Amino acid sequence: MRSTRTAAHIGNGYQERMSPRDHDKTFLESDATGATAEVTYKKRPFGILRYSPGKDNIGAMVMEIIPKSRYPGDPQGQAFAAGVKSGWILKSVNGKDASGMEFAHIMDLLDDEVMDQRMSQHFYASEKAGRLAEPVDPPITNVYQAGAGQDITWPQMKEDIWKGFTR
Repeated sequence: MRSTRTAAHIGNGYQERMSPRDHDKTFLESDATGATAEVTYKKRPFGILRYSPGKDNIGAMVMEIIPKSRYPGDPQGQAFAAGVKSGWILKSVNGKDASGMEFAHIMDLLDDEVMDQRMSQHFYASEKAGRLAEPVDPPITNVYQAGAGQDITWPQMKEDIWKGFTR
């Protein structure tokens, strides 16, 4: 379990680990014109595998979500259980407006990357780079807005024994 003292420094190098996919599109925060949803996460990780930055690295769009909850109370199933969808734009984190915020800053606030074999080398390298923001303490209440990803055909998530969930 991650304590409040564990520093993952995920904002730095996040894009190298979670590079863009073919179905990703550039978005503006103003593209999110749909309904909003407030989701409270009790602990990390939330179950969101990948976010994508908007134009000029401003904002964050939810791209990939673990599509199931493995057991009651599964932290990696929180986003799925709350109904979070690919294409939603993150609007606020614990009441802090994320509009106009740099992507790496948002990622540091969330500190929500699952540490697995794909991340380990980047984790140690990023410790030297520093943070743009300190992670917020759980519970974490995020507000998302739909609409920006409505015209994207989202590939189905598949479970792989070695890679976890991928598209």
